[in-house]
Amino acid sequence: MKKNKKAVSALIATVMLILVTMAAVVLVWQMVIPLIKTSIEKSNACRDAMIMVNTEAGFTYYDDATKTTSVMVGRGEKDVNIVGIQIKILGGGGSSKVFTRTVEKNDTIPGPNEEITYAIPKDATETALEDPISVAVGAVVKVGKSEYACPLTPEVALRKL
Repeated sequence: MKKNKKAVSALIATVMLILVTMAAVVLVWQMVIPLIKTSIEKSNACRDAMIMVNTEAGFTYYDDATKTTSVMVGRGEKDVNIVGIQIKILGGGGSSKVFTRTVEKNDTIPGPNEEITYAIPKDATETALEDPISVAVGAVVKVGKSEYACPLTPEVALRKL
C-alpha cells in the first residue's frame, strides 16, 4: 500500500502568507488614507477661515432697550469656502444659544478681509436668554461635498448699551 502524502511546501506557505499580509495592508490603507486626507483638509480649511469677533469697532454689544445682540464678525485674508457662520450667545444665567447663519440668496458672509455686523433680536433665540453677556463665533466650511462646523472662537464679553 502506497501512502500519498501531499503537503504544502514551506516556500509556498511563506509566499501565500506574504500575499495575504500585503492584501490586508492594501485594504487598510484604502480605508485609512481618505479619513486622514479629509481630516487634514478640514483642519486646514478651519485654520484658514480665521473667523473672529471684532470688539474694537464698537459694533459688538447687547442693546437692552431693543433686546438685540449685535456682533461684528471679521474674516482673515485667505479665500476659504465658508458657507455659514455660527454665533453662540451666552446668557447671564449660564444659558446659551447657537445660531448658524448659512449663505442664501440675500444673505452675506464676510469675504476675505471683510467684516459684517449681524443683529440678532432676542425673539430669534427661541429660548429667551436672560442678559446676554458674551459671544463666540465659528465658521462652517465646505470641503469637497461635505460641510463642517469649525471650533468656536474664545468667548468675548458683550458691551451693554
